[in-house]
Amino acid sequence: MTWELRRAVAKGMTPIALVAIATIMGGGAQVLAIELGELQAARSNSPPYIFRLPLLAPPPSISAIAAVTVRQPPDTLAFVKQHVVELRLHALADVELEVSYGGQTLNRLLPKSELQAARMRAEMTSASNLSLSVKAKSRDRPSPEAMPVAQAVAGASNRSLIEREVEGIRQEIHSLVERVAPWDGSSPPNEGRAGDAVTAVLTLVLG
Repeated sequence: MTWELRRAVAKGMTPIALVAIATIMGGGAQVLAIELGELQAARSNSPPYIFRLPLLAPPPSISAIAAVTVRQPPDTLAFVKQHVVELRLHALADVELEVSYGGQTLNRLLPKSELQAARMRAEMTSASNLSLSVKAKSRDRPSPEAMPVAQAVAGASNRSLIEREVEGIRQEIHSLVERVAPWDGSSPPNEGRAGDAVTAVLTLVLG
């Protein structure tokens, strides 16, 4: 017996009052009857239009099986899977359904306006997720301002490398020309002809 109950007994409260106090003190947020949660819609641009309703039920017994019956529209496909009622409609219209579970029955009317509101919430959620995904990708992608700078640095590096290679080839060809036609000392070397020969050989080598 808790301290509050002992105190109530000491004050001479009736048994009915004690039962009421025990119910208030020990009664938690336990579901005593089956209920249906918020209507949720799956994104779809064409039939069937899919809707889901969470089934809130008391702790089930071993033999408790949930079942759903749709009275209107009659061509609606409905079933219960993992405590979720799923509806598949060929057109948006008022839905009358009956859910049975553990000996209890619940009737629910889903107006067409409620179905449309659920679809709108699904579209807004999808658009928000898409916007967040695009923003995340744009953060990972290099900015347009940085791309020309990187390209310019790469281009300058390539030009510098090509110039060094060309200068090395020029020196090798110049040395080769001097070995093929050495200066005998009788007359000054014809630097113009040597330069022309180097240019011609470079043209042939580099295309």
